Amino acid sequence: MPYHSSRRSASVNQDSRSFYPSAAVTLAQGTTLTYHLITPQLALLAMLHPGVFEERRGLLEYNVVFFREGVQEIAVVERDARAGKL
Repeated sequence: MPYHSSRRSASVNQDSRSFYPSAAVTLAQGTTLTYHLITPQLALLAMLHPGVFEERRGLLEYNVVFFREGVQEIAVVERDARAGKL
């Protein structure tokens, strides 16, 4: 059965965007394809072995949020550096 979701994550994003869509679908071979929006310009796609998504979904989502926050912090530093604020 395909799984689709939209998640809200508590994030330290500087542009006050707090809605980050995500989705997952199980393909015919049992492989799960997941999508997570990281920034408006970057998305994370992952192909997972059968059963991994169901068994470790919480850990996967935790790591995606952690990764998203890190990328966003780097983007803020880069934006500030280009604007001469550093």
